[in-house]
Amino acid sequence: MVKKLYQPYKPNLDFSGLDHIVVGSGMGGITVATWLAKSGKKVAIFERHYVPGGFTHSFKRKDGFQWDVGVHYVGNMAKDSSLRSFFDFLTDGKLEWESMGEVYDVANIEGTEYLFKAGKENFRKQFTNYFPEEKKAIEAYLKLIEKTNKRANAFYFEKIFEPWLSKAIGWIFRKRYSKYSQRTTWEVLSEITKDERLIALLCAQCGNYGLSPKNSSFGAHAMVIGHFLDGGYYPVGGADQICEKTLEVFTAHGGKVFINADVTKIVTENNRVQGIRLGEKFIPCKSVISNVGVNNTFNHLLSETDRKKCKYNLKNVQPASAHICLYLGLNQSSEALKLPKYNLWYYKHENIDKIFDEATLENAPENFAYISFPSAKDPNWEIKNPSTATIQAISVGNMDWFETFKDSKACT
Repeated sequence: MVKKLYQPYKPNLDFSGLDHIVVGSGMGGITVATWLAKSGKKVAIFERHYVPGGFTHSFKRKDGFQWDVGVHYVGNMAKDSSLRSFFDFLTDGKLEWESMGEVYDVANIEGTEYLFKAGKENFRKQFTNYFPEEKKAIEAYLKLIEKTNKRANAFYFEKIFEPWLSKAIGWIFRKRYSKYSQRTTWEVLSEITKDERLIALLCAQCGNYGLSPKNSSFGAHAMVIGHFLDGGYYPVGGADQICEKTLEVFTAHGGKVFINADVTKIVTENNRVQGIRLGEKFIPCKSVISNVGVNNTFNHLLSETDRKKCKYNLKNVQPASAHICLYLGLNQSSEALKLPKYNLWYYKHENIDKIFDEATLENAPENFAYISFPSAKDPNWEIKNPSTATIQAISVGNMDWFETFKDSKACT
């Protein structure tokens, strides 16, 4: 990434006149910051890491290998899609996308391979071929995905209503969506089919939303499946191009990005935000937008008084699911090694919940793995990194396994 897009935080820099401060530079943070900057607002992003981007950044090693940390593929990126238009707006059309082809995911369950092909009709035909006796269930599933996502659109649209309008009719949108979002994926799917292998296959991409069928919201499942139904795409040049191209636009509109900037408090007074604090340094602004998660925002950046005023009950909010990842660098090209563009989802057996619930550090990689080939997806890889290739293998993780290391410094 071009270093002029960001600078190290120093207390003596000029932070005056800020309209908005964004804490955290993940995709949500850089999106709202760029949108505001393009609207003429004076915006600054404060990132505690030494590189911005969150899960949209990549890391390199001295031998030239590069890996993504979060973005392995994205759906709905055809040139005429609304999401593509959104990214074109954020990056002024400078971010290019490469299709992963007809097959974008392959699931291996107990030794049997199943292909996920781009397009709703391809999905219907492929799954009906695998499960001819479940044709009605597959039709019902596709209709349910579409119906749930329509209700999700209305649910999220309601968030922009004025408080009085939300109070008056917002409950209708919330109630209609809760029929799906407040039920687990397994509960919903088990009503349309009793075929456990079909349910497992329909949930094979659950790693994209992080929870197993009996623990995940069907609303989240429907969003992810609908997102990828027309296939997968990869940002040309690597996942960090999402961040870089967006920040190019952000900084071109006067935005500032500060790294090594550990915000310690969101300062409020009389129920209004006044600014942020980094150690002893106070930086005023008109509003603060936090992109560092519910726990960090409410339990660490806001005072206890402010938390009580917000009236949010966070007692039942659990930490996000975790994973472990192996990064591989190879001294031959993807073409020579015949690495595919598609991703592999491996399950030792069809009981995904049991695999996740009974995972240990020893058995996790044997029972579940998601394998991605970034170098094969990126058409520019061979130009920048000739005769090399990269692979990422991910499995279930659990913070408890690494409890003894929680206060230690990360290795680099």
